[in-house]
Parts: sequence; C-alpha cells; structure tokens
Amino acid sequence: MHLSNLDEASRLFRISLDLAEQGGHDDTRAKALGNMGQVYARQGDVHQAEQYYRLNLELAQRTGNLASAAAAYGNIGSLYLDDERFDAEKALPNIERAIEIYGKLGQEADQAVDIMNKAIVFDHLGRFDDARELYRQAVEVFRRSGLRSKEADVLFCLGYSLEMQGDRRGAVAQARQALVIYKQLGQETEAELAEARIVQWGTASHKS
Repeated sequence: MHLSNLDEASRLFRISLDLAEQGGHDDTRAKALGNMGQVYARQGDVHQAEQYYRLNLELAQRTGNLASAAAAYGNIGSLYLDDERFDAEKALPNIERAIEIYGKLGQEADQAVDIMNKAIVFDHLGRFDDARELYRQAVEVFRRSGLRSKEADVLFCLGYSLEMQGDRRGAVAQARQALVIYKQLGQETEAELAEARIVQWGTASHKS
C-alpha cells in the first residue's frame, strides 16, 4: 500500500473510530483501533502502532471480546519480528497468548498466522527444528482451509529459514513453490519479491 493510500486509510479509520465512540459501538471501535494500529505499523511507526493495538486489547478485555483480544496480542507481537527491531521478549509472549486464545475459540486459520509468526521468532533464536515444525503446522492448516495466499507466505518464510541455515537450494525450492501460488493469485508484488530471492539465493548457492 502506497503512502498516499495509507494516509487516506488513516483518515477513514479515524472517522470510523470517532463515529464508534460517539455511538458507543464497542466492537466497531475495537476494529477501528486495530486498523489504525495496522496503518502505523505499515508506516514503520512501531510506538504509535503498539499504542493503538494496546487500546484495542484493553477494550477487547473489558468487553469480553476474545477474538479481538487475540488479534491485538498477535498484532503487538508481530511488531517485533523484523530484523531491525526483533525483540523475542516482546514478540513471543504476545504471539503465544494469541495462539492460546484462538485455540480455545477454534479459529484455526487465525491461529495458524500466529503459529507462523512464532516460527519466525524461533528462526531468529536459532531454534530451526522447532520453527520447521511450526511452519509445517501452519501450511497444513492453510492448505486445508484453501487459504492459498497464506500458504505461500509460510512457504516463503520457510525459504528464509532455510537460507539462514545455509541451505540455499532448499530455500530456492520453497520460494519457487510460493512463487507459483503468488502468480496464480495475481499477487504481483509478492511474486516479484519471491523471484528476486530465488535469483539471490540461487546465485549464492552456485558460488558456495
């Protein structure tokens, strides 16, 4: 999403938040708070994003909306997965809480997103075997649910995991599987990134 689109999304979500607050619609307000957090997260403003996610979490806990609370926990944890701001102590407890709540609610697909994110944390910590098992679980859920875009995301993440371990051929194989799905779904941005990594990892593999 381009910056201009993010600005427009932010404006619309603020209007939605104001209307929800005026009308006392807690579920709508919680969703708007989460959406505002996502806008700031996309802009790279982690502090502001976390503030909105925590407001979302507080409201969800106060109203007993477990699904909204799980989403907020997962969103907070996801802020600390990137290489430049990775923080296991901030990411892992929130992600695990989201997994726990989604499990109780039986929301398997939502739970699988956070299982994938937990695998990313384990990759950063060098727990590659644990990460691989979590990726396997997430892929199975997304395949069973027909969520092919999410399936591709997991395969691509597994590619990154294998590249971190020095298995560039394995990384390329996973990225190729993801690329096929992205192309079938018309996800051009994701397909271009997958193609770039295939070239990068493949070149490195030939040199090693």
